[in-house]
Amino acid sequence: MPCADEHREEGCFEAEAGGVRYQVPRFCPHRGGRLDHGFINPHSKTVTCPLHRSVFSLVNGEQLAGPACGRLAVRVETAPARRANAAEPTDRTDSAAAMNAGA
Repeated sequence: MPCADEHREEGCFEAEAGGVRYQVPRFCPHRGGRLDHGFINPHSKTVTCPLHRSVFSLVNGEQLAGPACGRLAVRVETAPARRANAAEPTDRTDSAAAMNAGA
């Protein structure tokens, strides 16, 4: 009979909070709860395990609440650097007002 863990998905899932993307382990270190089915709080930048309600920081992986089980190995995804000559979007209303003020 195969062990139940043999069919478990490994790896990480992507979560976004506050405009930042995080790579989060798929399973809680406490009892293997599916963090990818947990609650992501974008305001506090946390993930809550649906199994025993352990709460972890997305920023540094620190466990903030729940049964003691340690940190998560969370990684912050860095966005590609912006080009210095990239055009910034403009607000046409402000541009039109500035042109009319000068007339």
